[in-house]
Amino acid sequence: MSAAAVGDKLQRSTARSRDVTGDGWPDVIARQPDLNNGTLWVYPHARTPQGAIFGARTMAGTNWNTMSWIGVAELTGDTPEYETSASAPADLLARRTDGTLFIYPHSGALNGKSTWLAPIVAGTNWNIYEFMILGDINTDGFDDIFAIDNDEGKVYIYLHSGRLNGKSTFMPRQLWMEGSWLGTWMFLTEWSREDPDLVGTIYDEDGAPSGNGEAARHTHKLNVGPGTWDTTDVWKWATAQELAPATTQRVFLMDVNGDGKDDVVKTTPAGALVYYPFNGWKSNPALGTPRQIGNGGWQAFDLIT
Repeated sequence: MSAAAVGDKLQRSTARSRDVTGDGWPDVIARQPDLNNGTLWVYPHARTPQGAIFGARTMAGTNWNTMSWIGVAELTGDTPEYETSASAPADLLARRTDGTLFIYPHSGALNGKSTWLAPIVAGTNWNIYEFMILGDINTDGFDDIFAIDNDEGKVYIYLHSGRLNGKSTFMPRQLWMEGSWLGTWMFLTEWSREDPDLVGTIYDEDGAPSGNGEAARHTHKLNVGPGTWDTTDVWKWATAQELAPATTQRVFLMDVNGDGKDDVVKTTPAGALVYYPFNGWKSNPALGTPRQIGNGGWQAFDLIT
């Protein structure tokens, strides 16, 4: 099987922002590939949805170009500092270009290059996957992996074991389906209820990115298999006008306004950051009036999550 290359769709597939600072608000992680062999930046949420969205950024690492994929997730459980908190700051999950999968546990504080602790090997041969998406599929408090192998046309789910245990952290993969309606952007997010829905933007009939969005609601069944998401009642949540490829460079999900539901944020080829508030499951329209929330320069990042 061929490995996915740096800079392809995989770089965008897990793009869902999580809390990194420990204040309960989601923050953005972005990789700048042309600085120090891949500089990792953290943009903390300023907790002012009607004003400036981000505070001053923090450099969290260098030499991250060795990774072909990076995601944020709850993988280790609460650190001692956050035992009574609703959730701990997010850990990092990163795949090196040779296919080795690493977990970087969060230290408990945003602290520059020490924000995440030394990596733990969680697996090998993960470069067979073009897409990897993170979400708590069985609602046990730990995030699982949804992985797509386009060469074989198969989609797998790796459930978290419930403990940090090296290569046994994730249980053996289970086949979800063969073939799917997967598109250019894929996410797992709790738009309809607690269980994560499967959402994304799809290709058109000619196989080109369309910008049209579709979502399948989680069935509330905790079994792995075709019944996990209801693909018989797909909801069209975005239009090509909103996420047209010509005006969209990156897409990620982030609860910008603090209402508990992920909103849609995109970068444009010119480097602007544009936020679309999410109006609610099966709302018409699903996305509210867009607002520019970044001052430019976001085209410099090849990964944003």
